[in-house]
Amino acid sequence: MGKIIHTFYQLNEEEKQKYSENFNVVKVSDSDNNQKRYYGKMTYANGDIYEGEWKDSQKNGHGKYIWTDGDVYEGEWKDGMRNGQGKYTYANGNVYEGEWKDSKRV
Repeated sequence: MGKIIHTFYQLNEEEKQKYSENFNVVKVSDSDNNQKRYYGKMTYANGDIYEGEWKDSQKNGHGKYIWTDGDVYEGEWKDGMRNGQGKYTYANGNVYEGEWKDSKRV
């Protein structure tokens, strides 16, 4: 497991249990249909980091994912996958900027 980044903010006990100890909630807001949206930072056990918007325990909205190999994606997410506009910078310096669907370049 990774390290604890910070403590939880504004979550009840049930919501806290949905997330591992590696998740830092920065902000909570209600969205359409009374579903909560979170802005937070997750450090995964392998060292990868995601910081951005969450909904229903998945990456949703704008966020940045940094892989331990040096690759970085910053852009839109839907249901935990890269969807919409985004920029992927490979560790070797190559860059793809454009449309994504189901985590694949379009």
